[in-house]
Amino acid sequence: MKKFYTPLFLLFLTTATILSSCKEDTIDGTLVQGYEYFPTEQGRYNQFAVDSIQWDDFDPNNPIDTFTFDIREVNDSILLDNSGDSTVRLERLRRDSANGAWYIKDVWSMKQTDATAEKVEENERFIKLRFPLKDGKIWNGNYYNTIGNWDYEITNLGKPFTVNGVTFPETVTVIQTGLNDPLINKQKGKEVYAKGVGLIYRELMITEAYTDPQYLNLPYDQRIRVGFKMTMKLTDYNPQ
Repeated sequence: MKKFYTPLFLLFLTTATILSSCKEDTIDGTLVQGYEYFPTEQGRYNQFAVDSIQWDDFDPNNPIDTFTFDIREVNDSILLDNSGDSTVRLERLRRDSANGAWYIKDVWSMKQTDATAEKVEENERFIKLRFPLKDGKIWNGNYYNTIGNWDYEITNLGKPFTVNGVTFPETVTVIQTGLNDPLINKQKGKEVYAKGVGLIYRELMITEAYTDPQYLNLPYDQRIRVGFKMTMKLTDYNPQ
């Protein structure tokens, strides 16, 4: 049987769809685009304390190594990329002790579009955020690179987060999940962005484990063969 829809009914469907969409992207009735969670103004910097563990079974004399250092990410200058978008040249300075000298470790870049916040790390582009922000939104953060699909999911939008004793009242957390097999590997990450500040916390783990029968009764962390685990915690930023 044919169904006939009156113009009034079609208008109702359109209005309902729009209202439903707006409701999903709001906190207390306010639309959350979220651009302010990924500031790109020239001259800003965020500074982090970094702790890293590296496993390397190719080096029998030193299979596990640990590193502690500081990283300062500086929005150095604004350029145009190949797409004609404004892109930030991100200088990453490193020092190996609190009294050590800063030196340029590498240069990355980042940009914000109407739909995404993107960062190029070691020549690989990642989609860090997708706008508008909403809890439960999922996307492939590795869409623009060849690393393989990782699911990025937004959680705790607008919630407080404490790092190094400082509580930021409005943040968003992105949970990152790659290939994970309890016997073979772990690929996972977590990034927290604060409103008006940007990245304030990051953890990343990419490892592979021994699967020989004599090791399988051990917890995963005691079977790691190769890979790394890293945490970054904000210690300073400008402007405050």
